Amino acid sequence: MIPAGLRAIALVGALSLTASHRANPHIYYTVSFEPGDPSSVRVHMQIEGAPRSVRLAMAVHPEYDDRYWRYITDWRVDGMDRRALLAVDRDNVWRVISHAGYTNVDYRIQLPRENPTSRPVWHSSVRVDGGSINPIDTFLYLPDFPHADVRIRLVTGAPAVWDIPGGHSIAVDDGTAWQDFSTDGATLLDSPLLYSSNLRF
Repeated sequence: MIPAGLRAIALVGALSLTASHRANPHIYYTVSFEPGDPSSVRVHMQIEGAPRSVRLAMAVHPEYDDRYWRYITDWRVDGMDRRALLAVDRDNVWRVISHAGYTNVDYRIQLPRENPTSRPVWHSSVRVDGGSINPIDTFLYLPDFPHADVRIRLVTGAPAVWDIPGGHSIAVDDGTAWQDFSTDGATLLDSPLLYSSNLRF
């Protein structure tokens, strides 16, 4: 027979693990660009079915660290119809605490000024007529749930191509449609996005 004290400890431990192990978060991103502003990217992140307390992070590439988390501005966080709290965990990691794991996170990436003649090809670049988006420098994700289901809505006002690892790509010709492709957070971070009014399919 298990002593009562050990049973209580086991129960507390099981309850503390239940939320994180059983949760299967869904994340919906909307990516948009300010009209006439070729220097920023706006992201709306809707998290559903996550634990009440969940970490957000901006990934760091193993070969370089451009620290794009420094360029995140205009934070807005809410728990759908309830209050949510945002706290800094460390430089590129934050923690959101919501009522029931449903959270809206809005932010803007203010792209740094770069020399257009020597800009690294992997950096995000936005122009009035189009741009290329590096997901690592754009999307916050849930590091404790790297395989959470994600879906993306692009509001570019121009045709777009989303390049998926494994030889797949998705073309969006109206600039405002939900992607029909569902993936996970790990794949998203390795899937560059290109959009332009000059793209033809």
